Amino acid sequence: MNTLRMAACCRYSARRTEGLLQAQEASSLARELLDEHGLHNWRFRLDHARQRCGSCHYEQREITLSQHFVRLNDEPEVRITLLHEIAHALVGPGHGHDHHWGAVAHRLGITTAATTATAQMPEPAWLLRCRHCGQTVAKRHRRSLDLDRHCCARCGPENGKLAWVSNP
Repeated sequence: MNTLRMAACCRYSARRTEGLLQAQEASSLARELLDEHGLHNWRFRLDHARQRCGSCHYEQREITLSQHFVRLNDEPEVRITLLHEIAHALVGPGHGHDHHWGAVAHRLGITTAATTATAQMPEPAWLLRCRHCGQTVAKRHRRSLDLDRHCCARCGPENGKLAWVSNP
């Protein structure tokens, strides 16, 4: 049986409202940065991700950003994330966040730290809570987890049955 633990650094936080980018502004910024770094044949689009800020799709030659991320964050945060994904595009598949990727990211003027630590993302709709101790063990955007196969790490498989609770 799998046990679930809540991450020490939660990636969900309160909304900000000032200085936020619109979708068209993010698209224009993305095109400008892609061209500036020689990725003229790459595309940009917004996607519906709720837990990650951006993604690099090598085979499609496409960089995506979460529309939720763009809506909730300001231009510097979006720019850093675009440059992060551009670094992935420049090094090619199979590198992840390795030494080679880090060198390219540094050359682009960004740190190798993941941007999800500072980014604003939407609050999840659901909490997974232990029925025995009441601890919230996970947050989810969808109720997609089979609760019979998971339990609270603190209470164990006998007592640590989990329940879905709507996030207030």
